[in-house]
Amino acid sequence: MKLTLPHDVFRLALTVTALMLLTLAAAAHTPAELDTWHADWTARMDYSVSAALLAEFDDMQQRHPSYWQTPEDRLHEHAVTVVRSNTRMGRGGAQVERWRPLVVVYFDAADVETAMCLIAAESGGNPNAKNRRSSAAGLFQFLRNTWNSVPLSVSGGSYDSGRVYQPEPNIAAAAWLKRRSGWTPWTPYTGGQCR
Repeated sequence: MKLTLPHDVFRLALTVTALMLLTLAAAAHTPAELDTWHADWTARMDYSVSAALLAEFDDMQQRHPSYWQTPEDRLHEHAVTVVRSNTRMGRGGAQVERWRPLVVVYFDAADVETAMCLIAAESGGNPNAKNRRSSAAGLFQFLRNTWNSVPLSVSGGSYDSGRVYQPEPNIAAAAWLKRRSGWTPWTPYTGGQCR
């Protein structure tokens, strides 16, 4: 296609601009639409944390960073980078990182990295981890009595029900416990490993 007339160049530029705007509009969501999507995504999330759901979550975070990041989150970006590079977060690697979307849902933004460190230190990211010398079980290694002290509306069942081994109830219970008691129930925190 040979463009010689100024109006042809203008028409081409206008067409390209219109296509770009249509593409951007197709990828845009209002905050209300994002709230609806996030609620739907959380409802669809099963305990296996499927790769497709994690990819969908990552895609939405990349497409709408301002929705996911509060000003406080942006202030913590440097700290997050430092913590991720710290060797204590290296234990478990992808096995631990796969739980990040659930941790982000249940923990306050300022607590996410400490929670991720505790998962790494306590279970290495294995939701079926069980301490041979105690009743400690699951991602956050809940003791039987501690798990049973968490309201059933949070944990979904007693220790003996097996819910302690399911990632979402375990993470929800840990977030509840953190809000109630701080980080002191976890030895890797009190011992300085996850501070």
